[in-house]
Amino acid sequence: MSDSTDNGGRHDLVATGQAEPRILLDNLREGFQVISPDFRYVYVNQAAARHGLRTSEELIGHTMSEEYPGIEETKMFSMLCQCLKDRAPLQMENEFVYPGGTKGWFELRFEPVSDGVAVFSIDISQRKLAEDALRRSTRALAVVSDSNHALVHAADEPELLRNVCDIAVSRGGYRLAWIGVKVEDETRAVRPVAVAGADEGYATSLHITWDDSPHGRGPTGRAIRTGEPVIARHLDTEADYEPWRKAALELGYASSIALPFKVDGEVAGALNIYASEPDAFDDNERTVLEALSLDVGYGITTLRGRLAQQELSAEYRVLFENSLDAILLSAPDGRILRANPAACRLFGRTEDDICRVGRAGLVDPDDPRVSALLEERARTGKTSGQISMIRQDGTRFEVEISSAIFESAGGPRTSMVIHDVTERVEAAEMLRQSEHRYALLLEHAPVGIAVHSEGKVVFANPAAARNLGFGSPEELVGTPTEKIIHPDGRAAAMERFGRLLAGEPWLHPIEDQAVRRDGSVTDVEVMAVPLTFQGRPAIQVIATDITERKAAENRIVHLNSVLRGIRNVNQLITRERDPQALIRQTCELLVDARGFSTSCIVLSDGERILDSADAGVELGLHSLRRMLTNGTLPDCIKRALLQPGAHVRQDTATTCRDCPANQAHIGGSDAITVRLESEGKVFGALLVSLHPGPGADPGEIDLLQEIAGDVSFALRSIELEIGRDDAERALVGEQDRYRELVANLEDVVFSVDAGGRVQFMSTAVERVYGFKPDEVLCKHFSEFVHEEDHPGLAASFGRTLHGAVEPHEFRGYDKNGRLRYLRSTSRLRLEDAVRLERMASSSTSPSSDRRKRVSSRSANAWRD
Repeated sequence: MSDSTDNGGRHDLVATGQAEPRILLDNLREGFQVISPDFRYVYVNQAAARHGLRTSEELIGHTMSEEYPGIEETKMFSMLCQCLKDRAPLQMENEFVYPGGTKGWFELRFEPVSDGVAVFSIDISQRKLAEDALRRSTRALAVVSDSNHALVHAADEPELLRNVCDIAVSRGGYRLAWIGVKVEDETRAVRPVAVAGADEGYATSLHITWDDSPHGRGPTGRAIRTGEPVIARHLDTEADYEPWRKAALELGYASSIALPFKVDGEVAGALNIYASEPDAFDDNERTVLEALSLDVGYGITTLRGRLAQQELSAEYRVLFENSLDAILLSAPDGRILRANPAACRLFGRTEDDICRVGRAGLVDPDDPRVSALLEERARTGKTSGQISMIRQDGTRFEVEISSAIFESAGGPRTSMVIHDVTERVEAAEMLRQSEHRYALLLEHAPVGIAVHSEGKVVFANPAAARNLGFGSPEELVGTPTEKIIHPDGRAAAMERFGRLLAGEPWLHPIEDQAVRRDGSVTDVEVMAVPLTFQGRPAIQVIATDITERKAAENRIVHLNSVLRGIRNVNQLITRERDPQALIRQTCELLVDARGFSTSCIVLSDGERILDSADAGVELGLHSLRRMLTNGTLPDCIKRALLQPGAHVRQDTATTCRDCPANQAHIGGSDAITVRLESEGKVFGALLVSLHPGPGADPGEIDLLQEIAGDVSFALRSIELEIGRDDAERALVGEQDRYRELVANLEDVVFSVDAGGRVQFMSTAVERVYGFKPDEVLCKHFSEFVHEEDHPGLAASFGRTLHGAVEPHEFRGYDKNGRLRYLRSTSRLRLEDAVRLERMASSSTSPSSDRRKRVSSRSANAWRD
């Protein structure tokens, strides 16, 4: 029994030692998995299982291709194979496509290990989503900006629509763009009128309607029917996209947006844009593209009105009678002599009526511009301008008038060519409103937009002024361009501007640095396009402040180095059982992985220094080592020994000026001290010194406390392991002495379990009662006791189980069936199960030759 118990104790100890690293790995925030050379999951911690949308139990023991079919075709799998082959660490950012079609982005590191390859993973999906949203908004803004430029310069409607589609593809990077107009007949079809991109006949072969039939329930039909934008984020699964799905997927379309546009207040068609990535067109991108569809409708309206005006002028310009414009021949005093048909139509009067009322009856008497034009004509002989005139029904309308004095046979005469500009004024008003909408877009855009011309800022939106530290756009306008660009990138930026002004169409987004008004530097992502502003060549710059994003990226890199230190320390504490080697290698790992200038661990019992280790810049450690050798602790370590948590000292050149060990803090950098404590016991303190530069990061302080906790746990484990080894050796010695004592006793020593079965019997039983020890083992003790003594012995047994120690007399049988009188003393032993240990002595007395068996009633009394 003793040997079995001892073996079980050593087995539990080994199991505990194996569980410690697994617990640490299971609770890592970073995903960790081990892949065997046959691509089977050997180990997967909880974070890695979450990254794979599985549980650890589902993955371990299975191959990668079993759990993720097709993974062997991915770049990640190729890099895993390379790591297995070259046995060298690798790193990558990987987009992982799950079996269900969902995706996630992860930063992966591959480290060769004895079992295969260890893969560390960090989820960077949110960062990638933010970058993608910014890219989409920027490309949409670029499309709107260029389309507005095309709107102003388009000669006709087809040219405008082609240019809009071309800009969406070439400038915005969309896969396809086409514009369709609705057909007002019984077919209710949608007819494509412009297309650009990866088309291959797709747009012209579509059978799309704008009614409520299956071919009218797609994005285009619904947008025209409802007058609202319709987004299809996943063309491969969109229920109403079935009629066009196969062709769309073959051409690489993954998502689309249909944007209705209005002409004369009615929905006339839709602008359709397709992206090669799924789930495109978020809220920001949709808002920007809606402005584009409004501009398309406005452009069509403007061009149609302009065309109508030009056609009318061309038909009636040759002769006076057929002129589109109203022409009046008059005398300088205001009498009208002739009026062409156009004038009659314009004023709603007959020629005779026009001649009767004269100039005074046609012009607006309240318009001050009339007298100014008459004065100019009298002075110079000709004039032109815009005035208000009156129709027969009393309505006033704006006209452009050109008048000149000429001599005729009848004396001085004047000609007046009158052009109704009502439509142009209305179009100008619409253009003004469109420009107002665009101005609002610029004003509320989340990115900075500025126009540079002739070496200075000539326009800026509020975001640009805000990003550069100016109180308003007006304060920024006039600032030299070179003053805004950081000196390190100034020459390259001016060279890029020169290429744009020389004809390069646009500048792809690049990262640069800008100088704020107060002289501080901010990180920006810049995209630039050439344009004409106020009649001069200019460059429009769209600058997004990415300072926070860059800071976040740097912080991620920074904390990753600390995580590598944690990982290395965790690996160290699972294998190292020498306290000195543990603290020395921990210091080295912190300096190597995180890049601390110095690292030091001091072990102390509160009164004296027990041990110490350090690593880092040798010059900075000399004074610290001298202090520790002399048995003196720096104040920061004393404080850590007395108070829990992390203690940060900033500007150590000042705060630690009087400390002999201040040379350990290179350049007056920050220092962090953390107490080493586990299960209420303080082992010492960890001291690290940062390199000069940014101070201690809160996340880094937390991670450093985690490292201190891991090291403290390891020291406690080593201490407990040493104590257990000493206790086991002492226990073995005690057991040997106990067995020797029992073997030499003349009294019988035996033990029974809680059910009354014999578990141990000393060899004295054969000498006294004739039984060999093996003959009684595992038998119920009541078989050897007189049945009349069962109740008393059972009661004594029960009291012993409750902790009593008492003698008891009873009668028992030897091997020959003779009755003997016994006296026993018992006590309780708690081992793997409850045991009752007794020492029995005996005396002989007359007894019957027959051996009595235990009755059922007596046995039950014993068991109760």
